[in-house]
Amino acid sequence: MNNRYKKKPDFNTLHDKSSNVDSNKSVRKRRIIVTTIIALLLSLVVVAIAAVMMNMDNKQNKGKNLLTEQNESKETTKQPSESKIVETDEEETVKNSEDIVIEEITKGIQQNKPKLLTKHIKFKGKPITEEMANAWLKLIDETGEKEAIANNFELMMKQNVRQELPVFSDALMFHRETLLEIDARRGKYSLSLPENRAYLGDSYNQKLSFNLLGKQHDYELSKYDTKVVENIPLGIYKVKAKKIIKNETFNGEFEINPLKSGTDVINNFDLMKIDVYLYNNYDIKEGLTLHIDDKQIKVKDSDSIEDIFIKVNDETEIYATAVKRGKTVTTNKVKVTKSMANHNRSMHVQLMF
Repeated sequence: MNNRYKKKPDFNTLHDKSSNVDSNKSVRKRRIIVTTIIALLLSLVVVAIAAVMMNMDNKQNKGKNLLTEQNESKETTKQPSESKIVETDEEETVKNSEDIVIEEITKGIQQNKPKLLTKHIKFKGKPITEEMANAWLKLIDETGEKEAIANNFELMMKQNVRQELPVFSDALMFHRETLLEIDARRGKYSLSLPENRAYLGDSYNQKLSFNLLGKQHDYELSKYDTKVVENIPLGIYKVKAKKIIKNETFNGEFEINPLKSGTDVINNFDLMKIDVYLYNNYDIKEGLTLHIDDKQIKVKDSDSIEDIFIKVNDETEIYATAVKRGKTVTTNKVKVTKSMANHNRSMHVQLMF
């Protein structure tokens, strides 16, 4: 009963309450929407930041990879360079070695040091001996142009090694004669002495013996015969020698000197072949004798005297004696010196009664 008498709310009041309820709901919705938007925005920001950071990481990784690749590339690039340097060093070492050889040979020529030559020069594929080197240096010295020859060798060889010449120089020359043979095979140089062929010969029968470069040489020559002394490198050689002529022994020296006599062996013996010619001998019938110092030689036929070989002293006297019309007569006297004997193989001697 009491409820019936309670006052019912009017329409406006109900409307206001309903309006307030709707307003609160609307506010809550807006707040939810705003919160959601903010959350979405924050999520986007986080995603954007994460993306940026990932991008930065990728860039850093790419940068690192690029640096690594560049470093590897540099190392790869350096490797050929280092290899080239090694090759260059080897080439320089070879060149330095060749320069040393050239300098030592040049010095050996200039200062007459045969041991420097034996290290680098060959003959028929074998290193030359000190005796061979000395013989070659004597020949160089005797040209009178030792310094020029040494300088020419140095310049020519350096230009050969550096390939500065249009044509490879294969010989060291002197007046069109080869002093040294130069050969290049597979980038290596070989220096050799040419062979000096020497000829022995004379106009009479004889036996010869001598020792040259440690080898004994024995020859038997007939009249106008010729023998070749082989396996001798270019140079000047003087060796003691022995000749046997008509069972008589003569001691002397053989000289091999291309500058003096080409390929002929020079005889330096105190020996002379003399051809004796007698004049005013028509009345001589007996007792014809040749006197050569203290030696006496009986002559059978005054018109035909055989070849006479004599040992020459510092000064040798030659004359003849005979019996003419019962009296001993003497010819003029001819004197022969060692110098004449060494420079003349034979000599005509005129003796007059």
